Amino acid sequence: MDDAELVEQVRRRWEHGVPPKVIARALGMRPSVVAPLVRRIAAEADASRGLGRVLGCWVNCGWSVWLGLEGHPEWPELDAPAGEAEDFAQLLVAREGRRGLAALRGYTWPTRTALG
Repeated sequence: MDDAELVEQVRRRWEHGVPPKVIARALGMRPSVVAPLVRRIAAEADASRGLGRVLGCWVNCGWSVWLGLEGHPEWPELDAPAGEAEDFAQLLVAREGRRGLAALRGYTWPTRTALG
């Protein structure tokens, strides 16, 4: 089996959700040979697919303290009173991922230093 055929065999199995160790066993290869191919195939798939659709986005209470947004009626009054949460904005974003799974990513910003 040549390299192109091997990559195609691995890709086909990976796209059906087969784990790398099972792919290696099915092809009679060592997992240490198949794992880098799976990582490369997954990276190529992610790059070509782009970002999935946003499934949800959540932000902590106290996120807008220190950002100078007071008096803006377009922002809901959900912030907690002054306390522990006021120095950071924390955001969690869920996006549609591969094979019907969700991909989560979290972000944290120090809001007290955001404006200087």
